[in-house]
Amino acid sequence: MRKLLLIAAALVPLTAAPARAEPIALGVWYEFVHQGEGMFVKPCIGFMCVPSSAGNTSFAPEQPWAVLLNAPGVLTIADAFASGDQFEAFSNGRSLGLTSATVPFQHCGDNPAACIDWFGMSSGMFALDAGRHLLAIRTFASRSGSGASYFRVDAPAVVPEPGSLILLGSGLYLVRRLRQRTNASRP
Repeated sequence: MRKLLLIAAALVPLTAAPARAEPIALGVWYEFVHQGEGMFVKPCIGFMCVPSSAGNTSFAPEQPWAVLLNAPGVLTIADAFASGDQFEAFSNGRSLGLTSATVPFQHCGDNPAACIDWFGMSSGMFALDAGRHLLAIRTFASRSGSGASYFRVDAPAVVPEPGSLILLGSGLYLVRRLRQRTNASRP
């Protein structure tokens, strides 16, 4: 009986309700802090957090991060500063996958827009369905043990299907032709 109580007590933190989700804005690079493999990342507070010199970042709040997408979107994660950190992304408690492997001794600086395409820096883009997402990031691998990196969520603008554009263009063309004929037949 005592073993069952110990097992139940150990499982309670795993099944407890998640912390209040912090809302995040679309199209904003958020800086977060990571400290050790297997640990979920932390909000950006303290000496490790310095705004990007490009002026294109904000500090991430406590996770999980809440975002509501009206259309499918993309979660992008970019390691920054020195290479060696790899991350696992989660949406609604489900793993979305890992960022790319790293190459040692790379340094991309503090601009996530530059770091995302820098050879050897870990990065990843993960598809998100339309709907509500509770996002989280866990450090999968880390050479330095700690550091700062970035993430952002984008929802692409809805682009009409080619068939819809052809139909719209055909309709506009016919309206124009009818107006030309009507104007030509007037005395």
